[in-house]
Amino acid sequence: GVFLTGFLSAINNVASSSVSREGRMFYLSKIIPVPPRLQVRAKWCHAAIYTWIVSVLVMGSYAWMGADIATLGMIGLLGIPLGLLLNSLAILINSIHPFLAWETPREAQRSMGSLAILLAHGGMMILCVLLVIGAYLMGLSDLLIQWGLFVLLLIANGFAFRGMGRVAERRYAAIEI
Repeated sequence: GVFLTGFLSAINNVASSSVSREGRMFYLSKIIPVPPRLQVRAKWCHAAIYTWIVSVLVMGSYAWMGADIATLGMIGLLGIPLGLLLNSLAILINSIHPFLAWETPREAQRSMGSLAILLAHGGMMILCVLLVIGAYLMGLSDLLIQWGLFVLLLIANGFAFRGMGRVAERRYAAIEI
């Protein structure tokens, strides 16, 4: 359930094309009196709503299949931070390599930055799986593994969220339409 929430959060185009969707109108983002850091935070909040909805749907599906409350809690506790981290990575990469010269919105979603986002998402999911497997092999308890992963995801979210804002501050000024 945790990785399903992360996967469904990752495959949406809300975060991955958030800067590119502005296209030729990007110049408006440069002239409005809102710092780029706040602009990308708004994009992140928009993507976060999708992640929360996905998490509720996944937990609802698991509840319908008879999952206990502890399982549902862990799906939410780990799935939401994982999805938010993947959203941050997508916005970060799209801020670095936006595709603004598109003719149709679909082109904005299929830019080369999409491959980098896919690789980053896959890498993050694989890293989480390897951490969990390694922790099990070390004989750690389920509860310790789950809470440890939760703390690691929160720390990673903090770094990604801050990095997303810093990159936006630099890149928005440098992007020419």
